Amino acid sequence: MVSPIHRLALLLVLATACATVPPPSEAPSWPPASEVQLSILTVGDTGRRQHLGPYFHLQRSVARGLVAEDRRHPSDALVLLGDNFYSSGLESDELVKRIRQNVAGPYCYFVAPGGPRSQEIGRACRLDVEQRHPLPIYAVLGNHDHKAPESPKLQREAVPRFVPNWHVPDGRAATVEFEEGVSLILFDSTLLLKDEDDAELVEALRKSRGPWRILASHHPLATARDYPADRAEGHTGYREQVLAAIARAGVTVQLAVSGHEHNLQVIDMDGPMVQLVAGSGSKVRELKTSNPAVRFARDVAGFARIDLVGGGSKQQLVASLFSTRHVPPLPAPRPRLVAQFAISREGLSRDILASPSGSPVPIGGQVHGQP
Repeated sequence: MVSPIHRLALLLVLATACATVPPPSEAPSWPPASEVQLSILTVGDTGRRQHLGPYFHLQRSVARGLVAEDRRHPSDALVLLGDNFYSSGLESDELVKRIRQNVAGPYCYFVAPGGPRSQEIGRACRLDVEQRHPLPIYAVLGNHDHKAPESPKLQREAVPRFVPNWHVPDGRAATVEFEEGVSLILFDSTLLLKDEDDAELVEALRKSRGPWRILASHHPLATARDYPADRAEGHTGYREQVLAAIARAGVTVQLAVSGHEHNLQVIDMDGPMVQLVAGSGSKVRELKTSNPAVRFARDVAGFARIDLVGGGSKQQLVASLFSTRHVPPLPAPRPRLVAQFAISREGLSRDILASPSGSPVPIGGQVHGQP
């Protein structure tokens, strides 16, 4: 029989193990690290409350997967795809608590020091500065982030006082330009669904330099769920409106990344754009689909990585989806690569896992990972 003292000691050992920086993830066979020009990690729907402590929280396991991937090959940015704080957004009466639970704790490895109120989250983020890899953390707002009227402003203005590398666009849309030729267009899909005002989105798209463009929002333009592809949150026409905004801006978007679905998906949009869904950052939703445009779908916790690979006419985006296991309170195992697709500027894509030799299997050629 295990005494209470021994049980406590065991829990302390496990908690200590959980608090350390995880080992790098195992390297996927492709792309070679030497050919990667830019890397972006992305995940959505991360903001569930903690009920049994941090080491029993699914968000923590997914975050450890992100850290393991960054340690395998360092990334340039972390993009959060909305619903950063459930269930009503961020509220002032629990500001410090929620930033500790949903930002500083899980993403400590990526958090920059030096915010004017960073000492208030010190207990949640105990990694020494030299153990961290601070990245710009770009966050879009989801439908839950809008429920408390004060939430959008708190996320824009208050969170950076604790986490100085946290960024939420000031308006409805904003563009982040990377010198490697990638434009990341962040937009608030919840507001667009509410009043259909897309002027800021059109302007952000028009000003984006490209030639590579990644559209980041909470609501996906296409989904594996069995309802019409243009519908989101009960509104029809959402997909058409965004596609019309892209057309009015006169630009090409190769990839859309979104959350909201609480699972992992890749959807062919019959054009130069592919929809990537990585919305299982703290909760998983069961998924069944008969949508023929779905190239990959799996109801597991996880995240996505987007790499710009190669140069010249052979340059391409590689979108990789990783699943993470949740085995509290033990440290989470290394993330597992479950899907990987290559995307050209013209949208001609191939399923890398289905064609490991590099032969040009189109993205629509076959489906893998279907539940």
